[in-house]
Amino acid sequence: MKLFIKIPLFFIIYCFLPLFFLSGEGNQESTVAAFRVAIARKNDEKIYLIDWDSESDPDFKIQKNNQIQLYIEPITEAHTYIFAHDSENVFSILHENQWYEFYGDAEYNRFYILVSPHPIIKLERLAKEYDEAVLKKNTSIINTTKHAIIEEIRSLQNKYVQAQTEIIPPPPVTGSVKGESIEESAIGDYAILIQTDSLYSITIRFFHEK
Repeated sequence: MKLFIKIPLFFIIYCFLPLFFLSGEGNQESTVAAFRVAIARKNDEKIYLIDWDSESDPDFKIQKNNQIQLYIEPITEAHTYIFAHDSENVFSILHENQWYEFYGDAEYNRFYILVSPHPIIKLERLAKEYDEAVLKKNTSIINTTKHAIIEEIRSLQNKYVQAQTEIIPPPPVTGSVKGESIEESAIGDYAILIQTDSLYSITIRFFHEK
């Protein structure tokens, strides 16, 4: 009987909490960013889910030519920043739900993900400077701004290490998708709901299969 009560309540929290933020009452004075996140891997045109804590598994490896999508679905206004930096010092600024392909001989890729209810002005300025330097092929400014972006990310992570963040796992689904391919349109069905009143930041590292 207790289980019967618990499961519907879980679904209510996960499915209807975002609607509270979208309503006038929940969003008028709110400075909370609410969003759903998931990680998907594409291999031979088939899509597989990756556990959010996959880097804690030492046996997990990404194969060359695989693609990764960092799925982010804003529920309230959320400013998202995604950066990729590999062990060969290749740096990229990514967009939400963009597929990122693994190539080259790097040992690993590191992804920095930051989401805030407010724009991060300095980070946006540095990212703009970096994009402009890439267009102009100005190697000196590319390297300078790249290092400045990484330092700013680390500074923000240290500053907001105790930020108030709530993480709600997705509701139970029928069957299991572990190891099974899914449709791209279904990625969001398995996303984690996250809310933060200041800054949510995570660094995810994927090692490459040699």
